[in-house]
Amino acid sequence: MKFRFSLIFLFTLKTLLSQTNLESSPVYVCPPCNNACDTLTFKKPGTCSHCNMNLVHKDEQKANDVNQHKKIAFYLQDGVEVLDFAGPMEVFSYAGFKVFTVSKTRDTITSQGILKIVPDYALSNAPKADILAFFGGNAATAYQDSEVIDWVRNQENIQYYFSVCTGAFILAEAGLLEHKTATTFHSALNQLEKDYPKTRVLRDVRYVDNGKIITTAGISAGIDGALHLVAKTQSFNIAQKVAYDIEYDKWTPGDGLLLTDDNPYGEFKSGIKDRNSFNHSKKTEYETLLDYEGKYEYINNTTLELKASELDTTLYAVINQAKYPLKYIALDNFQDMQGSSIVFNRNGSNKVINYVTDEQTFKLISARVKKMEMYPRRELFNNPDDYQYQKPKELSDGLKTGLLNDEFVNPDPIINMVKETIKGSFPEVHSVLIYKNDKLVLEEYFYGYNRDTPHQLRSASKSFIGGIVGIAVDQGLIKSEKDRILPYFKDKYPKIANLDERKKEQSVEDFLMYRHGLDCEDANSESKGNEIAMMQSRDWVKNTLDLPMVASPGKFSSYCSGCALTLGSLVEITSNEDIETFAKRNLFTPMGISNYDWTFEPNQSSINTFSQMYLTSRDLLKLAKMYKDGGNWEGKQIISESWITKGFSMEQGDYGYLWYRKHFDVHGKRYSSYQASGNGGQKINIWPELNMITVFTGGNYNSYLLFGKKTPPNEMIPEFILQAID
Repeated sequence: MKFRFSLIFLFTLKTLLSQTNLESSPVYVCPPCNNACDTLTFKKPGTCSHCNMNLVHKDEQKANDVNQHKKIAFYLQDGVEVLDFAGPMEVFSYAGFKVFTVSKTRDTITSQGILKIVPDYALSNAPKADILAFFGGNAATAYQDSEVIDWVRNQENIQYYFSVCTGAFILAEAGLLEHKTATTFHSALNQLEKDYPKTRVLRDVRYVDNGKIITTAGISAGIDGALHLVAKTQSFNIAQKVAYDIEYDKWTPGDGLLLTDDNPYGEFKSGIKDRNSFNHSKKTEYETLLDYEGKYEYINNTTLELKASELDTTLYAVINQAKYPLKYIALDNFQDMQGSSIVFNRNGSNKVINYVTDEQTFKLISARVKKMEMYPRRELFNNPDDYQYQKPKELSDGLKTGLLNDEFVNPDPIINMVKETIKGSFPEVHSVLIYKNDKLVLEEYFYGYNRDTPHQLRSASKSFIGGIVGIAVDQGLIKSEKDRILPYFKDKYPKIANLDERKKEQSVEDFLMYRHGLDCEDANSESKGNEIAMMQSRDWVKNTLDLPMVASPGKFSSYCSGCALTLGSLVEITSNEDIETFAKRNLFTPMGISNYDWTFEPNQSSINTFSQMYLTSRDLLKLAKMYKDGGNWEGKQIISESWITKGFSMEQGDYGYLWYRKHFDVHGKRYSSYQASGNGGQKINIWPELNMITVFTGGNYNSYLLFGKKTPPNEMIPEFILQAID
């Protein structure tokens, strides 16, 4: 996190020093803004009375006109990250650069499996460019391709090289970063440092300018770097105008490391770091964040804690054991992940006393909070190769243990996965367990978690609610999963909104398969029943049942959180007791599970806990083993085998009794699993064909929103665990 001035501060400055020192002249002009004032001249510096842009010397504008027509080649590989290149493309286009795309061939490529792109040119016919730009997202296909690297090396008279995210690896492989300083996406920093030891790799910086080569961190840092290159080649004024035009109001000019005397920002000192000051700033930033630590009031008469991390110099809001980063804007000013402003107030002694957000004030209750472990493993963080594998401890919990070497053909990828986690390559992975051939062969915990820590499951709780419904069916409390669901709720909810013939036909199984036909899709913000809309209602079950129909039930699946909550309520109605009590007697106690927590309240009282379960990683493994063994645990039939079989009969990529059919393709071979999945990286996968179970817990909540990528298990499973199979 970098400390920033607000962009509003920029516009209060009456004059800004320009990029070059020019001889004095009475003629000033407005930078091009595509308005009538482009043709006007002024006798003294200031701002244009028509568009409010800062005036520049006419000679400077002539230099800018030349630079505006620079040609920049965007090399795009298949799988390129769309935000990595789309943001800089917008910046350079608005600044007047001639942008064109190049790929190895002109065959259509796909960005993130969604966006189809036809490159303008192939390597064989690409025109000469003044600037070459490279981007992350499957970058290995480019930097591991000798034809691509040779093309990069053979380009002549390149004025600037520019990279975003792991695009830096392409520059490094071409030898352009030797004895240079560079940065890249935070999870790839260690790999860049390892693969290219002649490059000095920097952390905690948005971009590094070596003069001719600019490397940036991920996504939004690419926009910052692009604006910086516009400021270098044209002017600070024009870069400001571009930032304004694209409504990028969070830009902090110069918020990077400048290793060149070519500083386009003059005396403006917002976020600029130089080679002498950079290494001394982190401690000061961390100490500043300590001012805000404490326990505070929060919404709905709850509390939260604010804790500073020395590891990444970030202030986190800790709510219900989950960490959410706050973005530092300026002293006492932050933003949350949704962009809401958070402003802290101090007393006469300069001590923080409260914070204000959305016009609500929340008081500091206590400045004393228990420290939270921010390192994966503090003692090994700087020396991950010192990690020594140990056989998991055998306890009296029904899980036998074994050795990795005995159950995997090649256990080295798994050992490397643990080392990568220790050094921070997979942030906020809290536990990894692997159960192979009926033996627990790997049990590792990080960030202060251990085998006795119940972990929140988020939506992974839903899969086990599906099993509890199965128990209710087995006991005859629910006659059949084929039963119509609404009659069970007629006493609790005499009137159901939007009732039509399609809704009357909804079955219990339709809800178990997410084939409800309702206007309910969590990932669709326009859906009337999406999770956020549901949580704003008083009764989440009634809200779900009242939703309008958009299709006949049973036709197609649509992931809807309200379905699992409705099924949990169904168990309570048919058993005439709380589902927690029913589950304890019929599921948890028979399996020896006692160290857990669960409060099922599908209403606004659960707005911070989501009615989720908290279970230890070993107990998650026990539940998954029970499913793998057809509902049997140590000779006791917990759930009928027929229920498990029906639930696991879904097709690839579909849902069955609140489980998901998940597969990975590795080296041309498909590995299929049944998965319970929850926000943050809760992944419980059952692999019948491999006689294996994998369990991950984590804290990467809202990973897509923050980083535009899936949680670490989606990378760790195919790239490490499945690599150890053959």
